[in-house]
Amino acid sequence: MRVLHHSAMVVAPSLADHDAHVGGAHDEHHDHGEAAAGMSSFNLRLLAMAVILVGGLAGVLPPLIGKWLASPDSITGRAVRAFSGGAILGVALIHIIPEGMELLGDTVTGYHGAGGVPVVLGLLVLLFIDHLATYLLVGRQLAKQRKQAAAAPPSTHSFDRQQASNLHACCPVAGSSTAAAAADGSDGNKKVDVEQGAGVIPPTGEAAVSAAATGLSPFAHSHHHLPACQITTIKHLVTCYSMEAGCVFHSVVIGISIGVSTNSALLATLTAVMVFHQGLEGLALGSVLALTQLSLIKKLSMAAVFALCMPIGIAVGLAIAGGHDADSVPWLVAQGVLNGVSGGMLLYVALYSLLAEEFSKSDLIFRPGLAALLAAAVLLGVGAMAVIGIWG
Repeated sequence: MRVLHHSAMVVAPSLADHDAHVGGAHDEHHDHGEAAAGMSSFNLRLLAMAVILVGGLAGVLPPLIGKWLASPDSITGRAVRAFSGGAILGVALIHIIPEGMELLGDTVTGYHGAGGVPVVLGLLVLLFIDHLATYLLVGRQLAKQRKQAAAAPPSTHSFDRQQASNLHACCPVAGSSTAAAAADGSDGNKKVDVEQGAGVIPPTGEAAVSAAATGLSPFAHSHHHLPACQITTIKHLVTCYSMEAGCVFHSVVIGISIGVSTNSALLATLTAVMVFHQGLEGLALGSVLALTQLSLIKKLSMAAVFALCMPIGIAVGLAIAGGHDADSVPWLVAQGVLNGVSGGMLLYVALYSLLAEEFSKSDLIFRPGLAALLAAAVLLGVGAMAVIGIWG
């Protein structure tokens, strides 16, 4: 019995040491697995930065370099802008806004409309930016015209009716009687404005200077119709700047969400989806940039800013990934608010800057085939984003 007891005393510590060694090896293997997974997700996020940058550039650069969308009246350009408007509308209403509302609905209790407040805020912010940019640019153009008028001989300070008519004909409103008068050489005073349904008298004095300087007729309604004979209007510039602001903000928000993610399978899917997503948004921005008479350097600079914003957002997410709690209420509320604001901005860009601008042109009344083509392009853009939403 003493021998058996002694043998048991010897074997028991050996078994305990073996179990401890196996357990330690298992823990060490688990730690190595977690470290490898973390390194894999880190590498995937770095790869996402590069691939998404290329995708954004692939969408925004062709319209600028090829100049195939430079005319506001070309069928191809209008179809591309309609498609782009549908795509951005799909991004806002299918991808961004529902997620923001869901996050705020789960975290903010007691107020049913919490998810809609950031959306309205984003829309109003971009509306304010649009108005402010228009005010500043129009003011600058008018100040330039007044300075030129003051430096001119006194005989040119007054505008008679014929001079005013000539100035108004330089930048007629698309579909207006003045445009028709400019085309056939008849008197614009005897025509009837198609959109307003009333006789149009050309502006005189300072109003004529304003119309010639900005291309915005005082008789045009609030959609800022762009002249068919000119593409260098203030409205084009304002649309370009407001669209850039909305896309940049939205891209940074999505980039941060990707940067803080550590799920390798989800990162691979998001990277593929975001390449197409940025490509379509880039195409929309490039199609609007192509309408302006900004220098090629300025256009390329704005394109580069757009393409870099999501990779920059991913870099910010990588920087804060270790110090945030993805399940904390403040983080979820912040995500919901940012998604809502960016969704509201994109909603404004899609509905006002792109779709309303294209579908309010009066020639669609007489060209049902073109109207059907633009409607199909919008549906195709929305459908593309709906399909991407299956994975995104």
